[in-house]
Amino acid sequence: MHLGTAPGRMAALTRTSRLWGGGGRQGTLLRMEYQPPAEDMPELYRAVLDTVWRLERAGERAIALDIRRRAVHTYSTRWDDGGRRALAHINREAKRRLAQRAPAHLLALEASTEPL
Repeated sequence: MHLGTAPGRMAALTRTSRLWGGGGRQGTLLRMEYQPPAEDMPELYRAVLDTVWRLERAGERAIALDIRRRAVHTYSTRWDDGGRRALAHINREAKRRLAQRAPAHLLALEASTEPL
């Protein structure tokens, strides 16, 4: 069958006349937003260093040094999704270790910027 070049027929071939159904929910297009690791790495690294500082203030210098070394190594060598996950893991570990060892007044510094 020849479609011809009738204006109405061409419009029907070049435009979408209804929402895409795609087998999932009717009318929903899923859009994945990818955020490159380079956008998160500096913020994650800074968060680790802030927690390292708090560990040092709590007298946990050996733990702080270990966490800082791992964070520096990760930050300087792995600017990919694995590096982002590794820095996030190091940050969670640092916060957990701080919560286990820090005096209450240092934990308050993390929660607020107001003077004690």
